[in-house]
Amino acid sequence: MTSVAKAAGKFAARLAKQVNKKAQSVGRALAQGGEGGEEGEREEEQRERPGKKGKIKALLATLDNGVVVVYKAGVVEKYSDLARLLWSWRAPCELHCGVVVGRSVWLGCSDGGVRVVDGVNGQQTAGWPAHLFRVRGLALCGSSVFTLAADGAVRGWPAVQPPPPAAVTAWKEGAREGLRVHNLRVLAGTWNVAEQRPDTNWSVRTWLGERSGRADIVCVGLQELEVGTSSVALDAARSVLNRAALEKGNANAQWWADLLGSALAGGADGGWVRVALRQMSGMLAVVWVRQQLAPHVGEVATASVACGVLGVGGNKGCVAVSMTLFRRRFVFIASHFAAHQERVEERNADYARIVRTLHFEGAPKAGPPAKAAAASTSSSQHPAELKQQLTGVDASRHGSVSGASVADALGGGGDTADVAPSLTAAGPPALGHGPGVTDAEVLVWAGDFNYRIAAPCDYVCDRVAGGDVATLVALDQLRREMARGAVFHGLSEGPLLFAPTYKFDRGVPVGLAGGGELSDAQWSTIGALHPLEQLPLLRLPYDSSEKRRIPAWTDRVLWRGSLPPLPGQEAAPEEAVVVALRRGQGGGDAYGCVLGAVDSDHKPVHCELEVALPAYIQDHKRRHSLAVLRGIAAEITPTMPPALALALPPSQQPHQAPGSLPLVVLRGEAGDQVALTNTCPLPVAMVVGGDGGGGGAKLPLWLEVLPASVVLPPHGTVTLTLRGPTPDASLSSGSPSLSGAREGLLRVYTQHLACVGTGSLTTLAPGSAPALLRVRHLPY
Repeated sequence: MTSVAKAAGKFAARLAKQVNKKAQSVGRALAQGGEGGEEGEREEEQRERPGKKGKIKALLATLDNGVVVVYKAGVVEKYSDLARLLWSWRAPCELHCGVVVGRSVWLGCSDGGVRVVDGVNGQQTAGWPAHLFRVRGLALCGSSVFTLAADGAVRGWPAVQPPPPAAVTAWKEGAREGLRVHNLRVLAGTWNVAEQRPDTNWSVRTWLGERSGRADIVCVGLQELEVGTSSVALDAARSVLNRAALEKGNANAQWWADLLGSALAGGADGGWVRVALRQMSGMLAVVWVRQQLAPHVGEVATASVACGVLGVGGNKGCVAVSMTLFRRRFVFIASHFAAHQERVEERNADYARIVRTLHFEGAPKAGPPAKAAAASTSSSQHPAELKQQLTGVDASRHGSVSGASVADALGGGGDTADVAPSLTAAGPPALGHGPGVTDAEVLVWAGDFNYRIAAPCDYVCDRVAGGDVATLVALDQLRREMARGAVFHGLSEGPLLFAPTYKFDRGVPVGLAGGGELSDAQWSTIGALHPLEQLPLLRLPYDSSEKRRIPAWTDRVLWRGSLPPLPGQEAAPEEAVVVALRRGQGGGDAYGCVLGAVDSDHKPVHCELEVALPAYIQDHKRRHSLAVLRGIAAEITPTMPPALALALPPSQQPHQAPGSLPLVVLRGEAGDQVALTNTCPLPVAMVVGGDGGGGGAKLPLWLEVLPASVVLPPHGTVTLTLRGPTPDASLSSGSPSLSGAREGLLRVYTQHLACVGTGSLTTLAPGSAPALLRVRHLPY
């Protein structure tokens, strides 16, 4: 009992702190005329922690004998071998890894991008979106760099950026040979169950049973499994103390998930696999796939956004499931927005908060890395152009598809008659969206959105009774808000060819318009008619209480496929995912409701979608990608070995003998200098080793050479300083005596940077025969 009390006290304190912080954030935002929320909190946190670098994520040795330190907070610093700070650079996001590639430093970012910084001057030279999740590992292999993301994805990139345009074109053309289109069907459903459990399974089986037999994927959202302050408080406690419980669900959620699964065609064990479940208070989202698709499902994640009491209550908001199928990302969102006729702006605000803050575990929280890269470089290119130019061999998957081509690609999406046409929302598809939404290549958004019909109750009831749906569609708040671009940017909805699904008298069946109840035979006859032909024949028991709620289409399903390309981004229509309403007679059977369900004051809504999903055969793509990388390596590798020109000072000229190796004579503590010039038009890495056969051979103990390694630009020159030992030199036991003259052979190894396969010169493989230099030390 004591432990429970302590846990409750800890939760109460944390919840109070969170609410107080939220209230302060909103207050500041309102005072400044802006919005509150998580963005403002993150900015405040950054202001409260100035100069913080965070943990060290990588410590890298550079080719010019320096050290680069990569901090999690986004700071990158380079130090000389004498610990002097050479430069500092800050990324617009967190950093998780790094690797030295030639003279550059590649950085793996929390937003899924890769950023490249010049190791000499600390300026960003490139950046592109590499993954959907954070980059947690970088590996340099020969002339290729491989990135590992938090979701386990591995991708390869040419070490030299930008890669040759011809190679990028060859990769795209060859990869298309392995592109296959999977034609799938998705059944989406939403139902506000009003805390009621069905007395029989008839409602659920009628809603999902036969339709699931035509589907490959089923995603269902429920609202109001439970309500009240106790449900909201318990959900908040689980989100703080036991987040894993949200994906398991409480007893109520598990009961509903089992019931829904048993209603699928063939039952829960009849070839269906439950992919994920997510609960937040009274909201529930569950996704199933066919058994044969299960091996191709991956990267499953769930999330929720609370928009209820004080912005942290789970009574309103959304639950969401994300997964990949054939490496293409599906996101299903189930929502419950603010209620009541007049609260349109609150509903719009719920939408805005969800698209801005929805985040799946492991996915980046920041915006597209191409934008951040453009902000950090002096390049005048548009971010999309930068992304296109600097892309690796795994190019962007988002293609271009217009609203018209969606219907054309699938042969039409149902009835688009004037009576209640389909609608695609106005406005930029990704306006204000965070990565949780924009990363989706198939987005299905269902829920009780609570948008109402702007008309009196009697007027609406009369229009429904007469089958005059078109008049009511023009008065629908959601259609109006979508048309003006306020919500659901770029999403589509099918034609509204069914009766408003709210608010009914619970437990009262639909009857005949002339009076009396419907027999099973009459239900079968009327059910065979078009939905608009059914309405005049039926008596719909809308709210008869004193409040007489206005009937409305509160329960809806919307969708989209691939986003259109950014301005300046190359379109790839063959890769675009196309989603449309299932083709059928008049389209009325694809998007509708179950009027016979009387368990709640809402009717369950169903939507059948067809998805044309292009996906690559991964084995083919992998083999082809590696072949292209090898081809790029061969193209960028110079055919001529690097060469150095050696220049001795005048003081050493008397010691030279015709036909012999160059000789440098050092006397006592005095040193001397020699100049080495890169005669090639490409930068080269250079390392000085001893007479041991290999770049890793140590110098003699009596000789000091500075610098021992360096990166030479094209036609650049470096001056090497050679010194003998000091009188107080401390040598280990067994070292040779310094009483006499000593002579050794220096080997200067060089390699073009395009060939460098490691960030350390101590293991640098020779790119050509080393330059040889004799050094003689005389103690007098």
